[in-house]
Amino acid sequence: MEDDTAKVNPQQKNAQKAKEAADKFFPGEDWKPVEDGIYRSPRRAIGKKSNYPSELRDAQILRDWGSTVYLVPEDNRQSGKSMV
Repeated sequence: MEDDTAKVNPQQKNAQKAKEAADKFFPGEDWKPVEDGIYRSPRRAIGKKSNYPSELRDAQILRDWGSTVYLVPEDNRQSGKSMV
């Protein structure tokens, strides 16, 4: 007798694990689909002064190799500053 996990392909398993990790480290985040297999936080900067274009290109490469990618919110705190 086969269980349901035997029917899940590696890419689906990766997508499930990526979603679980994204939800664990960023609870309550409302992930927005960018492209098939790529999601981003709405709190992530995507303007001209951000690294978004190059990070999206990297995410597309990883996605093409079978990964699911979550572009997480950036930490906008300056180094040496503490959150109060």
